[in-house]
Amino acid sequence: GWEHWNARRIAARAGCSTMPIFRLFANMDEVKQAVIARALSVYEAYIYGGMREEKPYKGTGRAFIRFAKEQPWLFKALCVTEEFTGQSFAAIDPTIGRVMREAEKAGDVNGDRLNRLHACMTIFVYGAGAMAASGSHLVPSDELGDTLMSDVFLVLKEYYRIPPAPNEIKTEQPEKGEPTK
Repeated sequence: GWEHWNARRIAARAGCSTMPIFRLFANMDEVKQAVIARALSVYEAYIYGGMREEKPYKGTGRAFIRFAKEQPWLFKALCVTEEFTGQSFAAIDPTIGRVMREAEKAGDVNGDRLNRLHACMTIFVYGAGAMAASGSHLVPSDELGDTLMSDVFLVLKEYYRIPPAPNEIKTEQPEKGEPTK
């Protein structure tokens, strides 16, 4: 927690006196704001990296879980508690606008259905992220996690009566001797 942050401790960890800290920052509140900004930029790099995947919305989910697994302290500080930032993560997430646009495209949905679909997907990735950040042995492998995330997304699309994208429509192959439909 922030109550343990002070210039002497930071200087000791950095191997310097407190003078360089206060040359860069006017006070500890500025230090705190700089730490939060840096933590958010690390988070952004993960999410925007996920958007470069073939399926950008799915990529953001994968990136969120990877962030939690690889940066557990930052994940907990930003996403799990308001103690670090003083605000809910939803209020400070710098990526939410672009993530929602990707959700809208991937789900072929908007308005209230978009909000509900994204809320459900958020619950899924937050849960997986919390498990990953805590080192739980129950976190599925990357491959299984991807499959589960896809399953959840496809079920949600169906639930909200969102037509599947043409590449997601599976055609049934007739058994030998059966007429085609």
